[in-house]
Amino acid sequence: MRLVYDVTRVGRREHPRFPIRLSVRYPSARSLLGDYTRSVSKGGVAIESERRPDIGTQFVFEMTSPEVAQMVEIRGRVVWTRASAQPGKYVLGIQYTFADSERRAQLEHVIETILSEHRYERQRRHPRMPVTIEVQGLGRIWSMRDLSQGGASLQSSTNDPIGIVAGQRLRLDVRVDAFDAVLEAETIWVAQPFPVHGEQMAAGRLGFRFVGLTAELRALVDRIMRAQVLPTRVGLVARRLPKRGLE
Repeated sequence: MRLVYDVTRVGRREHPRFPIRLSVRYPSARSLLGDYTRSVSKGGVAIESERRPDIGTQFVFEMTSPEVAQMVEIRGRVVWTRASAQPGKYVLGIQYTFADSERRAQLEHVIETILSEHRYERQRRHPRMPVTIEVQGLGRIWSMRDLSQGGASLQSSTNDPIGIVAGQRLRLDVRVDAFDAVLEAETIWVAQPFPVHGEQMAAGRLGFRFVGLTAELRALVDRIMRAQVLPTRVGLVARRLPKRGLE
């Protein structure tokens, strides 16, 4: 989420009595949820402003899309400010402060909208949810971009070759609050880094399917998909390939 905000709209009151409301419109429910999970995983958002409000100034972000009748509201407050690279502008650091009960109902509406789209995706067995989850392992940091009951995809943070092949078994060590879970998976596709636009490189990616999830683990995956919980740590381990041929 990146907004250019003109704080002059709130008038000349030094301390606004009501939160400053900003509307952010997305082309689809998926893009709304994707930006929501990405910014929430960082704890807030930075926006550019024409003026420099006081630390503690309250904001309300109204997130909408054409597919979602009820907007999602995220409340936040200014926790830091600094001068922007552009003369006469400032960057504001906004920390989120959630009203959980209200936000939960709004967010569930967005999620149900995405789930209903799955009825028209006959080729997919499991509906996918956009997420932004950091995964550490195999000598690098990965970004989990989507998640379903069937599996997920990861994007590498480096342009180094991915030392995993299709069919290789994986293990994800997931920590949520005080609960540790182990999810077994199998790699189903691998896309190595490739050049784009001259010397620029597109990072490598891989997709995997879950193997043998218990009812408890399926419930955990569902809670993560619905943004009810956010893993505090996810570790990735690749199982060694079985030996082939004669010893």
